[in-house]
Amino acid sequence: MHTPANQELQALLKELNEQAEVDREQRIQSKRTGELPNAVPLPDDISPDSLYPTTIHCRSAFDYAFFCQSFGGQFVNVYRYGSFRSCSNHWEDFWLCLRTRNWDEKDRAKAIREHYRKKAVKYKTGPSSEDVWEVRTEPVKDAFQDSLEDLEAKIEQWKKANPGLADPWKGNVTTVMQRAPGRPMNDVKTIEQKANQKKIEENQANAGSNTPPAFDHNAVARIENSRATHNKFPLVKFRNVTNNAAIPYFPKTITALSRMSEAHIDVVLAALSLPTDGDPEAKQKRLQAYIGAPTVNMA
Repeated sequence: MHTPANQELQALLKELNEQAEVDREQRIQSKRTGELPNAVPLPDDISPDSLYPTTIHCRSAFDYAFFCQSFGGQFVNVYRYGSFRSCSNHWEDFWLCLRTRNWDEKDRAKAIREHYRKKAVKYKTGPSSEDVWEVRTEPVKDAFQDSLEDLEAKIEQWKKANPGLADPWKGNVTTVMQRAPGRPMNDVKTIEQKANQKKIEENQANAGSNTPPAFDHNAVARIENSRATHNKFPLVKFRNVTNNAAIPYFPKTITALSRMSEAHIDVVLAALSLPTDGDPEAKQKRLQAYIGAPTVNMA
């Protein structure tokens, strides 16, 4: 059955077979002669001048020159070079194209190549738009590259010039990043340990000089509990602020806190010297906020 579709298919198969036959003959011929069928011929001229163009389009040259004369072209020059620029180089391209359009092909290519060579000498060896940037002649010095003796001399000079001001370098050593020679790494305080210590000092200052050890423990426990990310996160137990004893019925997790009875909540609040008035929900929120347990998804 000869349908148009079958005829097109047969024509396509015939064309593919013919192309395959041609490729096979080329491979056989290349094996005999040792030449590749699609080898790119080497250029006749390999001198540096061969890198310059040998053709020019009059329409493109005119468009470049006309755009340079317009407001948009000069805006580009101001944006790129910082000032208005002459358009004579673009017009020279255009007039060269018109002047050589009837020349012999070789003479025309030679003239165009010489024209672009002169342009390269004029514009690529002179001042550049990048000259507006200041060149750094010395590398930037940081705290590890500068001289320690010079730094100590500057500090002493500042102290002499400002005798009435507090020393900003005294007690400002970052122990997180620095360690004295021979000092074990476990003696270096981390940022979290510093935060815990600061919280303990604040609690001691607020509670008075006779603060029991429970305030120190509870301050650290509150910071640890604030890191809870789910409802089964184990909570650090608080201690009784009066006698430093363990608090009965203290919740182990946030889920256990949400299921505590009102009587158990009152026991924990009393051990922490917190008020026990209000409805059960208010008491639960008061306890949760005090022990630092965040509100997480209970699902």
